[in-house]
This record gives sequence, C-alpha cells and structure tokens, in this order.
Amino acid sequence: MKGRILGFDETKQIGLLRGDDGNRYPFKKEEWQDSDSMPTSGLEVDFSPESNIAKDIYPIYQVNQVKITEKSKATTTLLSLFLGAFGAHKFYYGAWGWGIVYLVLCWTYIPALVALAESIKYILMKDSEFSEKSKKAQKEGVFAVIW
Repeated sequence: MKGRILGFDETKQIGLLRGDDGNRYPFKKEEWQDSDSMPTSGLEVDFSPESNIAKDIYPIYQVNQVKITEKSKATTTLLSLFLGAFGAHKFYYGAWGWGIVYLVLCWTYIPALVALAESIKYILMKDSEFSEKSKKAQKEGVFAVIW
C-alpha cells in the first residue's frame, strides 16, 4: 500500500504514516528499508500494513524529487578548510554550480578566502542548524547557499 510519512522521532526511532486508505500506521526504524536516508515528514512511501502497523517501508522517489542525504558537518568543514579554494565543499553538499565558480576563480585566491570564512562559520554553527541548512541546500541544488 502507498502512503505518506506524517512524522518521525529520531530519538525514539518511531514514526507515523498515513496510508492511502486513510488509516494511520505507526512504525519502527527497523522497518525502514532505505539505508541511505531517514524517514522524513511528507515523503511518499510504499509499505505492508500488518495488524495496523506499517512493515517493510520503502521510500518512493519521483523523477524530479531530490533524495536528501545527511551531510557531515566535520567533512564539510575539513573540505572547506583544505580544498575550499577548489570548491570541494560545494560539490560535497550538492551546490555544484558554486563548485564550478570556485574552480574557475581559484587562481584569484578569492575562493580560498571565502572558503576560509565559510569553514569558520561551519565551526561556529550548531549541528542542528547545519543539518537544516544542508538539507535545504540539497533541495535548492546548483547554486544553493548553506550560510
């Protein structure tokens, strides 16, 4: 059956989804069948309802829907610090348009200075804030800004 995730509590590892039949089905993280992502509100899924509980939950990705993956703050910070002049951190979180701009302008040292400022910003940014901005940047795509 198809449905949509209403919410997921990462601390308790439980969630709730609404099936196409209008019923609500609770589920546990163990039933999530995509190891590359976490259940997120609004995501369309396919699942097996068993005794009013959702089992074997698979996300349904549309052609124009971006698959959002959790990006590491530490990785982004290190990439911006050591390879930021070449835009490595931009490519990492999906803003490849900015990554190309950094590559083209790397000989001017401007991207290196901007990347240094960005790495300081990443260090000072809270993990939760970084996670939100990273997911938003992945949705925006090519010229996303994670500031």
